[in-house]
Amino acid sequence: MDFEQAETNEDIDDIISSKQKMTNIGDDFRSWYKISKFFYTNKMVPNEAYDGLIIVDEATPTEIIEN
Repeated sequence: MDFEQAETNEDIDDIISSKQKMTNIGDDFRSWYKISKFFYTNKMVPNEAYDGLIIVDEATPTEIIEN
């Protein structure tokens, strides 16, 4: 979803312009993060943090490979 285009829809603009609790784990996810979402979620305004959003209809969990 291109946020510049999405801003033309009032309902979507309300969502992407207000603070949302979003997962933000980047390239690292520690097993102890499972204890609380506090460790890997942030309240942020999506259209201030990103240019767009990729929506995935269906996904499977990743498997952590220990080195």
